[in-house]
Formats: sequence, structure tokens, C-alpha cells
Amino acid sequence: MEDQKIDQADLARRRKERTAEGEEEEEDAGDEQEAKEADEDEDESGDAKAKASDEEEEEQGEDEADVDLDEDAGVMEVEGLIGEYVGYSNDTLALLYTPMFVALLWMFYEETVVAKLYGIRVQDFVFYFLFSIVILPFQVVIDIWFLNIQEWYHYRPIHDYLDYLAFRYATRKARWKGSEGFVNKQVAADLQSLDQMCFSAQHYFV
Repeated sequence: MEDQKIDQADLARRRKERTAEGEEEEEDAGDEQEAKEADEDEDESGDAKAKASDEEEEEQGEDEADVDLDEDAGVMEVEGLIGEYVGYSNDTLALLYTPMFVALLWMFYEETVVAKLYGIRVQDFVFYFLFSIVILPFQVVIDIWFLNIQEWYHYRPIHDYLDYLAFRYATRKARWKGSEGFVNKQVAADLQSLDQMCFSAQHYFV
């Protein structure tokens, strides 16, 4: 009877040991599976980051390729491009402002006395005002046409230079372009501010 009890106790002990060993094996297998999944997640995250970095480098390379100046554009030629485009932009602004100035002279005919000195009657201002309005679209088209002719005839990459300025303005380090410390020293001192402002909206605001 005592031997039977000892055998039953030994059997129960062995069952507990086997159960504990099985639980340990299951825990080890679960830990290995979790570690494997974590490694897979890290690999996927690393691949995604590497892919995103490659895409950013490709996009940056494409942007830089789009704004590269023509090889024919030398250092001294940039000053000529700035001078030509300054004249074009100022003429265009004057063309857009003309109707407003004519209207002011018309409204304040007696106060300004300018038109009276030139012998212009107040009733003649209607023709001056209508002319300044009608000429706008035609003059803009003609100016664009002549700008392209000058670029083609003199082999001056005006549009390439403007693309380069647009890229510089889009990637500026300061919100106000004039606050940047970078100044193009290769351009004449009297044209450096124009080159720095990149003919942007901030340039025309000033």
C-alpha cells in the first residue's frame, strides 16, 4: 500500500515537471516569435526609410536639374540678364499703373494743373483713359514676344535664369528674402539686391 502511494506521488511529480517544461518551451517559443516579428518590423521600417530617402534625393536631383542655368550663361552675362529683365518688369508695371494715374489726373484736373499746362481739356481724358485700358493686352503680348526674340537672337538664357531665381526663392532660409546673409558676389554691387530678391513678390512689394 505504501509503495502504491509512493508511485502515485512520483507520477504526480513527474507530470508537474513535464507540465512546467512544456510551459517553459511555449514561453521560449513565444519570445522567439516576438523577437522575430520585431526584427521583421525593424527591417520593414528601415527599408521604408531608405526608400523615402532615395525618393527625396531623386526629387531634389530633378529640381536641381530643372533650374540649372544654361552653360552659355557666364558670370558677366548674368548682369546683362538682370538689366534686361529690370527694364521689362518696370515697363510692365508702368503699363498697369497708367490707367490709375490717368484717372487721378482726370478726377483732380483743377487741383493738379498738369493737364491744363499741356493744353489737355478735361473732356479729352475719356480718350486717354480708354486708350490706356485697350492697349493693355496688346502691349503685354508684344513685350513677351520681344523678350523671347531678344533671348533667341542674343543667346541669353533669360527664362533659365528666372527658373533659377524661382528655385532660390522657394528654398530660401528666411521668410523675408532680404534677411538672408547670402549675397551673390559675382554680380555687380548695384545689382546684388535685385539678384537677392529674385524678382519675387517681395521685390515688387518693396
